[in-house]
Amino acid sequence: MVRFGWWNHESRIEVRNRFYISGFYPSPDGGCWVRSKGRVGFLSNGPVERISVEGSAASQRFDGADSKWVPGYTLYVDGRRVARMPVPVGGTFCHDHDCGPLRADARAGNTCGAHVVEVRLTGVGWTNFLAMLGRKWEHIALIPRRFRDWLQPFRRQDRNRSLRLDEIRLNGRTLVFLDGTQQRFDRDAVFSGSRMSVSVIGWFHGVLGVGESARSCVRAARSVGLEVDVVNMRLRLNGATLPELWTDGLVERGSGSVTIAHVDAPQSSDLAKSHPVEMDRERYRIGYWAWELPEFPDAWIPYARQFDEIWCPSDFCREAMAAKLPVPVLTMPHAVEVPVPAESPHEISERLGLPEDVYHFLFAFDFNSYSPRKNPEAVIQAYAQAFPSRDPLREKAGLVIKVHGKGYGESERHRLESLCAGLSNVRVVDATLTRQEFTCLQWACDAFVSLHRSEGFGLAVAEMMALGKPVISTDWSATREFVNRENGYPVPVKLVELDRNVGPYSKGQIWAEPDVDVAAGYMRLLVGDPESGRIMGARAKKTIAERLSRVAIGKRYLNRMKSIALFAR
Repeated sequence: MVRFGWWNHESRIEVRNRFYISGFYPSPDGGCWVRSKGRVGFLSNGPVERISVEGSAASQRFDGADSKWVPGYTLYVDGRRVARMPVPVGGTFCHDHDCGPLRADARAGNTCGAHVVEVRLTGVGWTNFLAMLGRKWEHIALIPRRFRDWLQPFRRQDRNRSLRLDEIRLNGRTLVFLDGTQQRFDRDAVFSGSRMSVSVIGWFHGVLGVGESARSCVRAARSVGLEVDVVNMRLRLNGATLPELWTDGLVERGSGSVTIAHVDAPQSSDLAKSHPVEMDRERYRIGYWAWELPEFPDAWIPYARQFDEIWCPSDFCREAMAAKLPVPVLTMPHAVEVPVPAESPHEISERLGLPEDVYHFLFAFDFNSYSPRKNPEAVIQAYAQAFPSRDPLREKAGLVIKVHGKGYGESERHRLESLCAGLSNVRVVDATLTRQEFTCLQWACDAFVSLHRSEGFGLAVAEMMALGKPVISTDWSATREFVNRENGYPVPVKLVELDRNVGPYSKGQIWAEPDVDVAAGYMRLLVGDPESGRIMGARAKKTIAERLSRVAIGKRYLNRMKSIALFAR
C-alpha cells in the first residue's frame, strides 16, 4: 500500500486494486456529482504531466445557505494540490491542469506507477456538515424538532449536485468516463498504464493438438501487438516432438504479468513445481484446457484452483467446464491460419505418389487422442459404402488416412489396417510429419472427412476449411460452431451413452454416432460434382478467415487483457 499525505488528510492507493473510482455519484441530468471528495486511482506508464477535468455547473440551487456561493473544485494529484478552479454557473467547462511532470515515488514503495487524482468541491464544507447533522439527528428526540426540520434540506446537498463531472483525462487522453451509473475507465488507457505482458507456456515442439494450441496462441497474441515471451513446457510430453515446429525462440523464465499455460487439466497440479516463476501467485494465471464431452470430470475440478481463470477453445467446452469449475471460464478459440504451399495440389500429389485423376478424401488423427472418439471406422465404412465394387465412381475416389502417435498398443493399428484391406485407393500414412509436410498433404487432398464422436475444437477440420477445402463433419460438439450447411457438409447424429470407459471418458457419458449413410452420400456428391465442393470450400475459407484468423482471435485476447488489467494483481 502506498500513502500520500497532506495536512491532516491521507490518501491511500491500494496497489492490488490498482484502478478504482470512488466518491462519484450518478446525477439524473447526466455526469456525476461529488459528496465530499471523488477519487480515481490508476497506473501510468510514464509521468503524469497534465490532468484535464470536464463537466458542467447547473443554475444556482438554494439549500438554505448563503446564495452567494460560487461553485468550484480543488484538484489533488498524489496528495499535492494542483489547482483550485471556479466553475461558471449554467455552463460547461474543460480545465487543463499542468502537474509537473509527476512520477511514481519508488522510495515510498510505489514501484508500479500508481497515482491518485482527487477532486474536492470548494465552499461546501459548511453545508456538508449540516447535511451530516441532518442525517444523524433526524430521529434523536432530544434535538428540537424545529431544528431537525431546518437541517433536512441540506441532506440533498444541492450545492454538490449542481456541479457535475463528465470526464477526467490524463495527458490529453481519456482516463475515466463519469456517465451516471456507467462510471468506467477507458480500457486502452488502463491497458497502457498496466504495462501488461504475457508469458505462454506450452509444448512448442510437440506434434499434438495441445502443442499447436500454444503455438497458435502466441501468433494470435503477437498479431495484435501483445508483448509475449515463450516458455517451453517442462512437464513430460506423451508424444513426438519436432524442433522445426517452433523456431521463433524460447526463454528460460517468463517475465509476463499474465501466464497462459496450455496443458491438459490433470497435469496442471504439477505446473507450480516445474514453472514456479510463471505460476507465482502474484501473476495472473490462465489455464488453457480442452475437453470433449458434455460433462466435465469431477475428479479434475481441484486442478482449476491452480489458475485465476480458464480458457478453452469452444463454447461446447466452456459449457461443460463452467458448470463445475470454481473460476471463470472463457471461450478463446484457436487461431487457424495455414500458409498455402507454393506447389500446386497436382504437383504435390505427384510427388507423394497419389494417383492422378482421383478425388482424395483426407482423414487425420492421433492415436493418443483416443481412436474410439476420433472414429476412423465410420470414415472407412462411409467410404466403402459410397464407392462399392463395380461402381463407376469407385476408381475416381481415394481415401488418405494420416495417423501418428503411440496410442495404447498396436491392436488399434492392426484394426485400422484390417478395415482398409480390400478397399481400392486407400492409403494409410503412419508417420510423424513436419508442419510443412502435413500442410502439403492437406493441400494435395480435395476434401476432409471427420466422423468424430466428439471434439473439443476440431483443428484438422478448421485447417482444411482455411485452405478452401470442403469438409464433411459430425454435426455435434465443437465443430458445429463453425461448420454448417452454408459452408460444409454437416452429418446428423444420434446421441448415445458410452457403454464402457474410454481413457478419460467414463461409462455413462454422452457422445455422438454420426449417420454413415449421410456421410457416404456427401462423399458421392463431391466425387460426382467436384465444382460444388470448390464452391463450398471457398465459403469455408471465408468463414475461417473472418472468425478464426490470428487477428480475429488476437483481438479477443487483447479485449480480455484490457479487462484483466483493471483488477489483476
